[in-house]
This record gives sequence, structure tokens and C-alpha cells, in this order.
Amino acid sequence: MLAEDKIGVGVVTYNRNNLLQKLINSLPIQYLDHIVVVNDGESIGGVDLKGIKLINNKENIGVGKSKNVALRYLIDKDVDHYFLIEDDIYIKDDSVFHKYIQASKETGIQHFNYGLHGLLNIKKDGSPKNRLSINYSEVEIYFYKNCVGAFSYFSKKCIDEIGLFDETYFNALEHIDHTYQIINKKMHPNFWFFADIAESEKYLGDETWSRSQSVIARNDIPPNLKEAQSYFEEKFKIKVSAIPDVWCSEVINQLEYIRKSYGLEKKTIKSLNKKLLKVVYFKEFFLSLKKVFYIN
Repeated sequence: MLAEDKIGVGVVTYNRNNLLQKLINSLPIQYLDHIVVVNDGESIGGVDLKGIKLINNKENIGVGKSKNVALRYLIDKDVDHYFLIEDDIYIKDDSVFHKYIQASKETGIQHFNYGLHGLLNIKKDGSPKNRLSINYSEVEIYFYKNCVGAFSYFSKKCIDEIGLFDETYFNALEHIDHTYQIINKKMHPNFWFFADIAESEKYLGDETWSRSQSVIARNDIPPNLKEAQSYFEEKFKIKVSAIPDVWCSEVINQLEYIRKSYGLEKKTIKSLNKKLLKVVYFKEFFLSLKKVFYIN
């Protein structure tokens, strides 16, 4: 527990009892106020739940609906901070929950996703492939191009305003839809700049994974992803791939707005990142000139 704040954790699992046990064993239960495991697969007999609340779905309903089951349970417990964890993540450092909560309070960003699940935001040498890094007074935030949702943080304000995951999706794009709604409410910076704490790999572990395991990365797009893409386009009047990218300078302006709206009023982002801003503005000015020259 963090002072007067109540921390809630929802774990979603599907037929991976060994990974679920590893995750449960890694949880700092003594620091967490409410924990629930939502089982969307077969029996998890043999797993030591250590007294954690278990909800068994009567049938396989998918990851989005299962996360909603967890969220409803935690909403009923009136928690202040929500964490959703899939069963192929485990905790390496007990302070991880405090780190994300501190990051939200400091920056004003109301939603974070662990960016290093899988390989999409990792360079060939294994280091993080972040697009931008911003220093605040007490924390540093990395921004990644790809949105992955195996470990997610949401503030109470975020859940109260945005609500649950859209249950039309089935195991594809539900977390992207949800994050997109959060972005549209200006509680998270621009799309294609997904926020995470710096060096999050020191706090969280990720089971062995390959690009071939990602339905989004596959050439043979499965039917559920095609349906999800069509539904997203119908709902928001834009394809996910067509959502416009923006300059880093625009992201920084958005982050300044978020900090002033929800974060701690300390030094401005621009005053804390003067060297970075010089590089960003010079690079973007050069690219703008290059674009004009090319067009002409």
C-alpha cells in the first residue's frame, strides 16, 4: 500500500499454469490492497494462489472481456490505482507499482503500458528502442512507437472517465482502442508515442517471445484481427495504420499540457530538457527544410 492510496491488481491467465505460478510468486502481496486472478482457460488446479481471489470464466471470453471482469472487481473495491497483468509477465523488483504510480503523479500521464513486452520496441542488441525520453523532476519517461498491453497502469481518474475495454474485440486491438480513447481525452500523449517508465525492464520480466507470436506481425492476418481492424475503422473513422504521426516537439507540448492538467506543478518540461529540445528543434527544422526542398 502506498500511503492512503489503494492499489488494485488484476491478473488475466489462459492455460499457462506454470507462468501464472511464477507471476503470483513474484507479486509483493504485502504491498497490494486487492488482487484478483481471472482465469479464461481450463482449471488452474495445482497453482498456489496464496489466498488471492480467483474468478473462473464459465467459457473462454477473450482477453478484453477478462480484463473487464478484473476491472469490475477492482472498481467495486474502490481502488485508486489499477494494474492489469497478463500471465507471461513477472515482477523483478517489488517497487515497480510505486514507480508507475509516482510517474503518473509526477507527469500527469494517466496510463502507462510496459513497452518492452515482446520484441517490437527492442533493438537487435536487446536495448530499448524508444523514440523519445523526457526527464521530469523525479522520473524519466520513455516513449515507444508500438502499443503493447501485457502490463498496464491506469489511474482512477482514467478508469472513471474512459471506462472498460470495448468488448466487441476478441483478442486483437482491444488495448489499442482503449489507449486511443485515453489519448483522445488528453490523459496520455500522442499516438505512436506510448508512455512507459525508463528502464522498465529492470522492474518487470518478460517470458521468451518471438515476433511470430504476434498476430499483428504475421503476414497471414487471422480473421479476428481483420474484424478488429474493420471495427476500429468504423468506430473511429480512421484505420489504426493511418493515425498520423507527429513531431517530437508537438508531443512535448502535449506532455506540458498533461503535466499542468494532472501532474505536479514543478519545473516545466522544457526547462528540464533544454539540451534535448535543442536537438529536437534543430532536427525538425532541418527535416522541414528538406521536405520543402524535395517538394520543390
